[in-house]
Amino acid sequence: SWNPAGAYFLLGGGGFLLTHILRGIILRHRWIELPIAKLLPRLIGANLLLSILLVAIVWGYFIILPPASHVSWLDDPAATVAIGASFVFNDFIILTLWSGIYFGFAFFKRQRRVEIDRYQAQTALTEAELRGLKRQIQPPFFFNGLNSMAPLTLETPHPAPTPLPPIAPPPSSPHPPTASPPPPPA
Repeated sequence: SWNPAGAYFLLGGGGFLLTHILRGIILRHRWIELPIAKLLPRLIGANLLLSILLVAIVWGYFIILPPASHVSWLDDPAATVAIGASFVFNDFIILTLWSGIYFGFAFFKRQRRVEIDRYQAQTALTEAELRGLKRQIQPPFFFNGLNSMAPLTLETPHPAPTPLPPIAPPPSSPHPPTASPPPPPA
């Protein structure tokens, strides 16, 4: 005789198996990478096909193990089609919600990956710029220049000449600058 727990188990297990198969198709054919205009028709078609298959599995269970009491809607073909269509519609809604959750999760995961890649690229660019700046400093050249100037400053017996007088008076000075005498000849 008909067992309602078996029908629910078959419905849940079949739904789980079919959605797992759909997930494999989605991954194998890279539906996640498709634009929404190409994804929606495929997803709607797949969910409709899975809904029909799921209802056919449960109805096959009804045929193999008919209910113990007589069900009147099984005698009326129009009622049978209407109830079958309502089951297909219910399963379609559930599968569409599942697909929405799956693709929403995949979208946010992909967006996070793009953001991580962008930050890694930005970090690599900053590190490359830093390496370039470090190469421009060239410490050996800088220290060699200082080392070659050091003996010159130590060997010069007279003080360095005075700086040139300013061309214009400083803004705070009310008097024009006086010319300083030229340095003594060496």
